[in-house]
Amino acid sequence: MFIYLWQFCFTTAFACILVSAIYAIYPFNTFFLDKVLLYVGITPTTDHILLLFTGILVQIYVLLCALPPFQRIILWLEGCRKLDDDMAEYLEKVKEIIEKESSMDLSSYHFYHKSSHEENMFALGRRHIVIYSPFFTRLYTPRETAAVICHELGHLNLYHTTFSLGVSFLASLSYMLIQLYTLIANIIMFFVRFIPYIGSLINLMVFFIHLFIALYYMIMNVIIHFFYLFSSRRDEYAADLYSAKAGFGEDLISALSKLDPHPSDLTKFQMVCEFVSNLKDSHPPTRKRINNIRKYLEKQKNSVA
Repeated sequence: MFIYLWQFCFTTAFACILVSAIYAIYPFNTFFLDKVLLYVGITPTTDHILLLFTGILVQIYVLLCALPPFQRIILWLEGCRKLDDDMAEYLEKVKEIIEKESSMDLSSYHFYHKSSHEENMFALGRRHIVIYSPFFTRLYTPRETAAVICHELGHLNLYHTTFSLGVSFLASLSYMLIQLYTLIANIIMFFVRFIPYIGSLINLMVFFIHLFIALYYMIMNVIIHFFYLFSSRRDEYAADLYSAKAGFGEDLISALSKLDPHPSDLTKFQMVCEFVSNLKDSHPPTRKRINNIRKYLEKQKNSVA
């Protein structure tokens, strides 16, 4: 939701092409990287240099994602634009409702509009919230829109977006290291394959290293996927409660019911479909989110009584 996979893939591919093209046209001085490679026992080649530069560029990209100017570029690439006069006027009314209900100061947050029929909002960085077109229509009341905005404020103020950036950084770093190990293994295979007996033995060892890397990558992908699902769903529940604590619990329930209407009593077939959906969805089922908000509101009523 915050740092998209396609952006990482696109950046990696673009970095490879860019570094290769620059190095082909103008073989730049890589003295420092040569010394680093020699220090770790690797004889520098063009492939090594290009791989390292590509990895560096990808890491720079992920780190730049933490900077507000670069976040604005990402939003622009996502098709997010500044609000027009009518939208800005409507949003001011919604912001007044939030500030009056929760005493929050929204002056430091930046709001954008995305032209889409999808009923959604998302947060990026530390201060950016994108609102989709349906929230500027009569589909949602101002308080329902305020409730969903508070949900996104929860993601920002509870540092969910910052955590997501850190995960993206670690994922890109681990991917780069795996590619580096694979490259080293290929180089070893190339140079020793002609040595009798020893070459065959080392090639067999390298084959198992390749197999181990492939299995490790597959297993880690599964683990990371389910860890991401668990973390993302936990964040959604926390952001829901953030909005409820701000005074918009009932309004958020109403908005969620419109966003994704689900029956409270599911048939067996619907429960199976929900289970399959849970294996890939980053958000909990809407009915569970609504039940969680209702439990909080009921708890608050009982504590007051």
